[in-house]
Amino acid sequence: MSAHFPTLPDQVPARGSSLSRTMFKKLFMAQGWRFEGEFPNLPKAVAIISPHTSNIDAWHGFTALLGLGIKITIFGKHTLFNTPLKPLLEWIGVIPVNRSIQQGTTQQIIDFIDAQDRIWVGMAPEGTRKTGSIV
Repeated sequence: MSAHFPTLPDQVPARGSSLSRTMFKKLFMAQGWRFEGEFPNLPKAVAIISPHTSNIDAWHGFTALLGLGIKITIFGKHTLFNTPLKPLLEWIGVIPVNRSIQQGTTQQIIDFIDAQDRIWVGMAPEGTRKTGSIV
């Protein structure tokens, strides 16, 4: 079976250079992973990342995302940005959300998405890092 690695359609939010995409694509493929199917040509979408059965899944996911050159937005607790991880979180595309304000988390996310021309939101269902869990 030949290795398949899709090309992103023009409406999908993109990031990175051809050099970074080539490097991470080769790294992803060298680990024995492959893609099936193609990406829809949509400027806004939600990508559900599952199953999420271990913390190493993040490594495989990021090598895939960087190899594709796709820009995925992830929402995270605003308090994560009060740590030395802030520059890494910003580079990855994590958007801080304050869960304690009266406006509410859902409205913050809706407002952020509405303000973007192109955005793909990545979500890993909560509680999926246990083998056999039901979501």
